[in-house]
Amino acid sequence: MSSPTVLTKKLIVLLAVASALGPTAMQILLPALPVIQDTFTVSTEIAQLTLSLSMLAIALGSRWERFTTGHFLISTAASR
Repeated sequence: MSSPTVLTKKLIVLLAVASALGPTAMQILLPALPVIQDTFTVSTEIAQLTLSLSMLAIALGSRWERFTTGHFLISTAASR
């Protein structure tokens, strides 16, 4: 079984990667908006909707991450 220190380090790495996914996705998506518009032959508004929905998904995902991390920390502290 993993020691608590190893588990904590793995959790920190996992949270760091999860936190970096949102900004990385924005850096990739924003310059690609004209390509998305041309490829799928959609209006500018629809292409920009992908950016809005991505931001919404990132916001909801980070909210879920905070909820589950808080729940994990509370349950870990209670078991000690």
